[in-house]
Amino acid sequence: MNVLAALVFLVNSLTGGNYMYLMEKPPSPTPFDWLGEWPYLIALQPLAVGLFMLMYVFYYYAVKRWQ
Repeated sequence: MNVLAALVFLVNSLTGGNYMYLMEKPPSPTPFDWLGEWPYLIALQPLAVGLFMLMYVFYYYAVKRWQ
């Protein structure tokens, strides 16, 4: 995600765009508002890692139970 964000940041800088909302917050209310102030990408990373860990633990115990 960080590598992709770095590439998109470069594209945004060259084109003046706001892809992935890296340059500024979107003008309308979004779920990103729950993550705090911009840059929300910093808050999104621990959330993503936590969700992946939660899914992994669930999957691990589900597979272990059925074996």
